[in-house]
Amino acid sequence: MQGFIEMMVKILQKLSKTLQNTKSQSTIRNIIIYAWIIAIIIGVLAVLTILSMQPKPTTTTTFISTPPHYVKITLSDSQQVATPAPFQQMITVNSADYRQYEAGNLDNVEFYYQNGTVIPSWLESGNSNASTNTVYWLKLGSGIPASSSVTIYMGFAPIATNLFNNETTGEAPQLSSAYAEYDDGASVFNFYDNFAGTSLNTSKWTSSTLGGNETVNNGLSLSAGETSGDYSYVASNKPVASIPIIVEAYMNANSINASGYIMGFGLISTQSYLSNYINQDHISWQGSTITASQFFTSVQKGPLSINLNFVNHTDSNYHIWALGWLNGKAESLYDNYSLFTTISDVPSDVYFLTLSYFNYKGTGAARSLNFYWVRTRAYPPNGIMPSAAFSAVQ
Repeated sequence: MQGFIEMMVKILQKLSKTLQNTKSQSTIRNIIIYAWIIAIIIGVLAVLTILSMQPKPTTTTTFISTPPHYVKITLSDSQQVATPAPFQQMITVNSADYRQYEAGNLDNVEFYYQNGTVIPSWLESGNSNASTNTVYWLKLGSGIPASSSVTIYMGFAPIATNLFNNETTGEAPQLSSAYAEYDDGASVFNFYDNFAGTSLNTSKWTSSTLGGNETVNNGLSLSAGETSGDYSYVASNKPVASIPIIVEAYMNANSINASGYIMGFGLISTQSYLSNYINQDHISWQGSTITASQFFTSVQKGPLSINLNFVNHTDSNYHIWALGWLNGKAESLYDNYSLFTTISDVPSDVYFLTLSYFNYKGTGAARSLNFYWVRTRAYPPNGIMPSAAFSAVQ
């Protein structure tokens, strides 16, 4: 740029000397003025051209500006095993402690690394600034090394700011006023579906019914008829599980009288409905065929099976039913709490996820089995979720 200006000065000086020999001094003066004006315009245009070629700052939602208030969080893996990468980290926050910085529904809260990169987060429950038990899931791209810690930040944007979207900062589908409006679960979990809309996502699922029904209407509902052999099921159209993994469903058993029916969800070796009466490898939660008001965990390998851990389901609420699949071990979880593990009859080929309702006896009155979402996530080191320690607000 400096060379360009120097060149223009030399040209104008030469022009000035040449014009000195002309007869009209006023004409000379006017020509010189016009020449300088033209030079200035050309110089400005040159500067604007150079500036337009410079790289522009990123303004996407993957980076944030420094929030007015934030909390530093230290995540510590106490195990001598690193977490998988990526890793879904659960964080429980006492939102009431930060109420003065939070919007009523927590839509101004986000998580990020020290360099400002947003960490994909999904608000599972406790979506109120009065909640003492708010559960978030964060997707840590690089995980946490063995016996080590990483530092992240929970930031509070101005209270009137809505940070929720369906890509990086969101919430479970049933928490939004419009179903799944801000659901970014697909960005956080390894496999995820919320059954939004009125039709099954065939890029994720295959389904079949015989005397039963499968209905999608901002959630999935399954039912079977009252004839023995009736069924309905939805199964992943490709393998979605590999050892080790946790698979979970937000499921409502709807106070089902389970006697005579086998219904629930789980991992299975082939795309089908759940049944204990064929040699069908699976790890699943199923309605009890003995006690009408209970569910149990079923683990089967070939003809060998074990049924454990009966849980009452007499209410009509949704709960998080979960299964862990490890090498030679299966685990049962309920509402984010581990209930039991077994090393008996654990299969090694249950790669498909299935949600199903099957009538094996031909008696009883069928009801619906309902789901809001299903997901798979990484298994934490030795089954122990890294801890989270919070600093004071800064």
